[in-house]
Amino acid sequence: MIIYFFGKKKVIGIPEVFRRIEKIETLRLPTFREISDICKDFKVTSDEEIKKYRDIDSFSELINRLKNRPSEDEKDEEGSY
Repeated sequence: MIIYFFGKKKVIGIPEVFRRIEKIETLRLPTFREISDICKDFKVTSDEEIKKYRDIDSFSELINRLKNRPSEDEKDEEGSY
């Protein structure tokens, strides 16, 4: 973990971070159902298309990939993905 590394290096301010944070909790990976629901909110409805997003590690990564995916016009110009 990056904060732990800085704490070992005695970076100014990091001991204060550890003092204020009781513990850091790791979140579970999103389920396929959660991924599917978010994809549908972004107008991705094909099961084939949704399966492309199964490898994500967080909700923010999923949303970034959905926001940055090629539009339908770009797909037509470059061919299907």
